Amino acid sequence: MGEMKKVVNLSKKELEEANDLINQVESYDHTYCRPYLSNQYNYFPDMPSFILYYNEKQLVGLLTLYADEDTAGIVDITINVLPDYRRHKIGTKLFTEGLKILKKYNFQNYDFMSEQRFLDNNPDFLKNIGLQIEPAESEYQMSYKNDFINVKRNEELEVRKLKQPDVEQLLPLYSKVFATNTQETRTYLQESLNEINTKSFVLLLKKEIIGYCSIDVSDTYYIFGLFIAEKYQNGGLGTYFIKWVMKILLESDPKAFVIGVDESNKIAHHLYLKVGFKDQTKVVYLSK
Repeated sequence: MGEMKKVVNLSKKELEEANDLINQVESYDHTYCRPYLSNQYNYFPDMPSFILYYNEKQLVGLLTLYADEDTAGIVDITINVLPDYRRHKIGTKLFTEGLKILKKYNFQNYDFMSEQRFLDNNPDFLKNIGLQIEPAESEYQMSYKNDFINVKRNEELEVRKLKQPDVEQLLPLYSKVFATNTQETRTYLQESLNEINTKSFVLLLKKEIIGYCSIDVSDTYYIFGLFIAEKYQNGGLGTYFIKWVMKILLESDPKAFVIGVDESNKIAHHLYLKVGFKDQTKVVYLSK
């Protein structure tokens, strides 16, 4: 008989167990899209974000809830179960408990993150879980594994780390790009400053902030929240910005970079291919 445990944050021991489980799952399934193992950006700081399933003190299953929007938004759900413990309804039990948490906090919409490779190798999965693929939501996860990147300095541009005074200046730009309200944006940017495993950067043109991106550094360098202000797009500034961020990080601690790009965003996909990224996996979103 298994034991389920719901937690808001993972302890150091639980985080180690979770990463070990995910490593085993990825090795077996040949998958790459790792769940975010922090509740830092979740809308409700007291909401259980992780459900752990133990069998005789061994972590054999893990569900994550990533809910960084208010209750009108969409919650991303991931489930990982060790290969030897599949077909024992562990995933179903985790999923059922996860939906109970979402109902308690009044979330109505969710999607389930998976990978096309996993679905191809497990053709009964969609039917068993009662979900279907949302084709418009698919994205490529891309990676860059070189320890060097070539970029020539532009004296009019500056790339540096985000500072506290930058937050208020970034609010209107970020809110417009990601369609978030001011308070959500302020909280998000402030958290990116506070989080030890996040490094945030800004791009300045003649001392004016025109771009932003964050990097999760806990495992690989995972790029997220990247944008260039609308009136400065399509001029090569995004390529310049991300190359300089990569150069800064590679010079301090060489690691692989990872980024997710919407399948429908052909321009961005082509841009990252030109930078040197390669397609690693196709992430799909499943819904009711």
